[in-house]
Amino acid sequence: MAVQKKTGSSDKPKKKEINWMQVGVVAFCVLVVVMCIISFSNIPNLFSGNNGGTSSNVPAQAGYPVQVNATMYVGNVSTFTGTFALYAGTETNESVYLSSSAYQYPLVMYANEYNQISNGVIGLYPGQSTTVAGSGSQLAYTYTKDAINAQEIGATFDELQVGTELYLTETYKDELEEDASAIRIGVVTQKTDDMVVIQYGSDTINIELVGYVQTSGK
Repeated sequence: MAVQKKTGSSDKPKKKEINWMQVGVVAFCVLVVVMCIISFSNIPNLFSGNNGGTSSNVPAQAGYPVQVNATMYVGNVSTFTGTFALYAGTETNESVYLSSSAYQYPLVMYANEYNQISNGVIGLYPGQSTTVAGSGSQLAYTYTKDAINAQEIGATFDELQVGTELYLTETYKDELEEDASAIRIGVVTQKTDDMVVIQYGSDTINIELVGYVQTSGK
């Protein structure tokens, strides 16, 4: 073990002066490195609600996985209410079939209704609602009195009134490419002495952004 010689006070080295410009350059470089690390780790998305974030402080943007509550109306009659998840801003050209514990068969949502909901949710904060256009009143059947009485719809012509809800059956191919049945709720919107109009296209859709859905990332 080497023995070091103790120096006297007069032998202390002079204090080195601080180069403040050098310190500033080093600090700036450290800041740049930290910002790069944050950017590459995608930390901002954790706070924005994207990629499964759950912050309620930002509005939904295209691509965000969201949970929405949708209610479709014919006039003031509610024909569909359901909560489901989707990616905001995504569109489809096919009908969507949504299972419900209240019905034996899935409920039909048409492609343009789904697209209206998907785009309408953009800009909403969790808990906020808005109303968008539906599939349109042109989606309707007109039946004569004799045609109604000849069909098995669970009601006679005389029993039908404006506002009466009816279950309309639609067939489609399920995920196994097999024939399946779904229902669409129609509403009697007009009635005369010898005809009725049953509308199954929604007039308006009320949508609420319930919140963001946790995902494993996109």
